[in-house]
Amino acid sequence: MLLVLFGVMGAIVLFVFNHALQQARSLDDVYDHVASHLGGESIPGGFMGRPWIRFRWQGAPAKIDIHSTGGKHPRLYTQLHLMWPDRQLRCDITPQQLLHRMGKMLGMQDIEVGTREFDDRYLIRGNSERAIRHLLNADVQVAVESLRRFLGNNDISISILSGRLVIRKRSLIRDRETLERFVRMGTHLHEVALKTEAEGIEFIGAEQQEATLSLSSAVCQVCGDEVALDAVFCRSCKTPHHQDCWRYYGSCSTYGCGETRFLVARKKGAANRRRDAAS
Repeated sequence: MLLVLFGVMGAIVLFVFNHALQQARSLDDVYDHVASHLGGESIPGGFMGRPWIRFRWQGAPAKIDIHSTGGKHPRLYTQLHLMWPDRQLRCDITPQQLLHRMGKMLGMQDIEVGTREFDDRYLIRGNSERAIRHLLNADVQVAVESLRRFLGNNDISISILSGRLVIRKRSLIRDRETLERFVRMGTHLHEVALKTEAEGIEFIGAEQQEATLSLSSAVCQVCGDEVALDAVFCRSCKTPHHQDCWRYYGSCSTYGCGETRFLVARKKGAANRRRDAAS
């Protein structure tokens, strides 16, 4: 009888182990497929870990991974990490809960952007009320709302900290189409938000460039090569860079400058265009 009991228990353990292994392999396959679609690389999680993806978005490093809250009853979140050009800005956006509303009544910080429904629905915190109001325009609000409603739950958090935008959605996404849709929605939010950062970027004419911004024997401080074509200039100190090097570095490379916006020289007769200066 005892042998039969041990046999049944062993069969159950083996079944659970095989099921967990199949689930892990299936999730690895999903991440591998999405990584290939993004032109990136997936790192399998295996039986004990969780897979993640590294890829490049708009020329900068990006990542998709899974976050766990830990504890006896952990909550799992799918996360998208994207670079953000302003390393000084801190911003957190989360749907309001009852405790948040009570806290606001007691004076807890909450930035209001001027749209009643959005302000009532979200708790917004950060270190620059002016910058955050400028960031959260109508297009960004729509993108945030779409992510909140995605997957049928309201559990979403969006944060900007130390030059990174992190979008965290509650769910362990196990199918390719849903994960790809989450990435599309997240990168769309990134794109519309970056447009607010690009506002105010100045374009200079060829005459002013010749008078004040010389490329004669100029060397890019990022790569060390001579700057000739595709040059941009720091908006503050006018140091020249290759545009690709600026995007890679994320700001002016001059020590102590920290400017995140650049100037673009425009040839005579060229159409007045705007370029995104974000990394």
